[in-house]
Amino acid sequence: MKISMDEFEKYVTERFEKRFKELSPDLEVRCVPVEKLGRGTLRGLTAHKASGEFQMMPILYLEDYLEMANQGLEMLLDDAGDNSILRAYVDKEGPEIAMDTAAEEMLDNFCRAYENAMEHLTPIEGVLNKEGVLENVVPCLVNYERNKEALSHMPFQRIFDLAICYRVNVEGADASIPVNNAMIDQYGISGEELFSQAEKNLNISNVRIDSISDIMAEITGNNELAQEMMIEKMLVITNQEMMNGAIYMLNREVLDKVSEIIGDPVYILPSSIHEVIVISQKSMEQEFLVDMVRTINQKEVEPAEMLSDNIYAYDSGTKLLELRTNSKSEEKIRQTEKKLG
Repeated sequence: MKISMDEFEKYVTERFEKRFKELSPDLEVRCVPVEKLGRGTLRGLTAHKASGEFQMMPILYLEDYLEMANQGLEMLLDDAGDNSILRAYVDKEGPEIAMDTAAEEMLDNFCRAYENAMEHLTPIEGVLNKEGVLENVVPCLVNYERNKEALSHMPFQRIFDLAICYRVNVEGADASIPVNNAMIDQYGISGEELFSQAEKNLNISNVRIDSISDIMAEITGNNELAQEMMIEKMLVITNQEMMNGAIYMLNREVLDKVSEIIGDPVYILPSSIHEVIVISQKSMEQEFLVDMVRTINQKEVEPAEMLSDNIYAYDSGTKLLELRTNSKSEEKIRQTEKKLG
């Protein structure tokens, strides 16, 4: 027994409409398709003012809460076991109980997100103009094929099997806004202007280069475990926020620095969109590393955060960054090397 998306959307929309009438009669519920990087097209539930007045609103994705509802229903069925009376009750009432629990969670999360958005409305409004976008836009790196549909609505640059897209940081709100074509059209920003300014805004002082053991110690709080996992000459490149930091793998100055620390030409392993791992080319075979990256992506990395199934090589002498795959790969990638200026 599974709750369908259409059934769940109808139930949640009705619950939200009822709650909004109590809170603010001017708010109307809307379910819209949303292109989400790393996840494709999702059903987003949001609200808008019936008067047509613009207001920043949270968006919650129905797919996340539908999964919660179906997990709750499965737990009810498991608890009923072979008891025919309980089973009959769950068969009849279980879907609504599970949907009600998920809808209540959605309502709570929406209200919290709405209150937070209202608290930070001034800094968000401050970047919603041409000057604000250009002052705060930064590049980030994603997988091209996995995000092809979403990227069709965004300004981006293709490199290897990746794409550089753009976000506007909102200072004081701990948030960022993805840049889409509608935004740059509205504010009269050209692609070249956006790309150039984003590159200038990528602050080299914000890069973070650490040994993998130091990163693991910070994440786990376990220094002994981190030391056991330490691999000689293995560094992590990210940013101070450890969010969307993989973009620094395209920065020549950063790559020259890690190459100097490691002392050899290096391989760059795409850990996720947030960080990359750099290792000496002498330490492991290329095909082994490609297979390792693909296995980790399949088992450990969230699909929305997966960067690449391939690896990259950099030589500080030639300044050449190259894509490396294994001999069994059937991927066709139009660009396999780039000279970093």
